[in-house]
Amino acid sequence: MKGLMGYKVGMTKVYDGEGVGIPVTVVRLGQMFVARVKTVEKDGYNAVQIGLDKKKNPNKALLLDFKKKNMEAPLVLKEFSFPEAEMLDLKEGASIDASLLEGVKYVDVSGTSKGKGFQGGMKRFSFSGGRASHGSKHHRRIGSIGMNSFPARVWKGRKMPGRMGGDCVTTQNLELIKSDVSEGILLIKGAIPGRNGGLIFVYESKKLGALK
Repeated sequence: MKGLMGYKVGMTKVYDGEGVGIPVTVVRLGQMFVARVKTVEKDGYNAVQIGLDKKKNPNKALLLDFKKKNMEAPLVLKEFSFPEAEMLDLKEGASIDASLLEGVKYVDVSGTSKGKGFQGGMKRFSFSGGRASHGSKHHRRIGSIGMNSFPARVWKGRKMPGRMGGDCVTTQNLELIKSDVSEGILLIKGAIPGRNGGLIFVYESKKLGALK
């Protein structure tokens, strides 16, 4: 499940050869490099740790770890699984760009969803609420949440008002419209999670990765 890291820029529209508009989300890739290569012989599994951009004020442990490798401490460090055949070409310190997803048609995109603060049951879970008629005094409430003598408590997992958003969300099987290596830009069809400027992880699609 190889992938890239970048930042969500926003949405726009591009046109295909027939003049049909396609809504796309623009993802700007950061400066990525191979921080560590894990192998079956040494670590028990194959994986690659990729660093994103430079961290301004890294802690001493992170700073010393990368100083030994003559690398800058990254802002984000993420581990990806790579096919064993492709790992032979990856060396520590090598740069990573959009060419990594060359030939990939569909991607899975992960990001942190927009935080919406504390919300009621109607907004959070789409409850219908009470009657809208005058005098009911029960308009946007969630209603009864428990029982009487049994079980005499509220069941765990009951849908109630609470914090909404700010969660890790993955949208699967989005079409990768364009991958621009020189500009470091990805155009992905449709909307992806998170706010503009938020950190985004783009993976080769798990379900449709074989369709190339």
